[in-house]
This record gives sequence, structure tokens and C-alpha cells, in this order.
Amino acid sequence: MAINRKEYRIIQSDVNPNKKIGIMLPFGNGKSMFRLTNTTEQQLYYNLINLLLTNIGERYHQPAFGTNLRDMLFENYTEEVADKIKGIINKAISFWLPGIDVINISVTDSINSNIRDIMTNSIYIKMDFIIDPNANHYRTITLFANSNGSINVSGN
Repeated sequence: MAINRKEYRIIQSDVNPNKKIGIMLPFGNGKSMFRLTNTTEQQLYYNLINLLLTNIGERYHQPAFGTNLRDMLFENYTEEVADKIKGIINKAISFWLPGIDVINISVTDSINSNIRDIMTNSIYIKMDFIIDPNANHYRTITLFANSNGSINVSGN
């Protein structure tokens, strides 16, 4: 049975800084385990990170949630694999996070072509996207997956 999903584009201005919307990633380890977000834009950013780092079948009650990017790390890097990674990311975002507009996704097998011989079995993904269409800035997330299967995330 198909599910009709509505697209929600809610951008909360910081009218009430005491109102919390969601949880930031990664979880804290100090006094407060959960750091909270104040705006819809912040929460969509962390939801995107959660989507990209989740394997399909890993989420309880939502087995289709995720991307399986870790599985792509062990494929031989070709342009077809890069296109497949872009397709996986675009498909997941368009279904699970329709409030995010992807501008560009670049996939390479190393961060810098000068260190290509040093970095084996690694994938570098840089994604530019817009959360708030009224704002004239885009955000970036960078994923670096290395040979031991860990994925490091950085962004703005």
C-alpha cells in the first residue's frame, strides 16, 4: 500500500529560544546526554545526518529508513559507483526529508588527488543543500568513509 506523504516546509524563527524542537548529533557525554535544537533548520540538518548514517533495516519500525552508504565503501570506485551513491542519497532525501533541496553532490575516492596513493578504500562525499528556500545561503555536509568502515561527518 502506498503512503501519501505531505511535504512540510516549516521554518521556525527564533521567536521563543526556550522552545526546543529536536536532538543534535552526536549525543553528549557530560551532564546532559541530549543537546537540543531550537529551529526547524537546525533539526532538518541533524535529521539529514541521521538519514545518511543509518543503514537500511537498522531503524526499528521503519526498516526502509537509511542509505546503506557503508556498503558502498567496499565497491571498486568507478563513475558508476559514484552515480549510484548520488542516486541513493537523492532518493532517500526526496522521500524522507522533502524539506531539503539538494544542490550538488560530489563523490570522489579521496579528498585530494595528490594523496590518492595513500588513501585506499575511502570515499569522500560532499553535499551542498538548502534547507530554508528564503535564505540565500546553502549548507554543506562532508562524509569521509575510510577503510575500517567508519564514516566521519563534518559540515556547517
